[in-house]
Amino acid sequence: MSCGACVTGAAIVTPPESPGRDTGRPGIGDRELWACALQVMQQHKDGAWFHAAQRADALLADGDLDGHRTWMRILSHIIALEAAEARLSLQ
Repeated sequence: MSCGACVTGAAIVTPPESPGRDTGRPGIGDRELWACALQVMQQHKDGAWFHAAQRADALLADGDLDGHRTWMRILSHIIALEAAEARLSLQ
C-alpha cells in the first residue's frame, strides 16, 4: 500500500470511489494510516515525526481541518512505531 501524502505534498488522497477517502467523514482506515506512517518513516528517517507535525501545522494554517486531523493521526502512529522500535532495541 502506498501513501501519496509525501509525494504530492498534500493531504492523504485516495480515489474518489474509495469508501475511505478523506472527506471529513469517518473514512481513512487505521490500516492506511499505519501504512502512511511507515512510508513517512522510511522517507524521512529520524525526522518523520517532525515532517508529520509540519504537515499538520501547515494544513491547520490553511484551514484544512480534515487534513490536519489526518496528519495528527499519522503523527501519533509514527510516535507509537518509534517507541516500539526503541523498546525492541533495548532488548
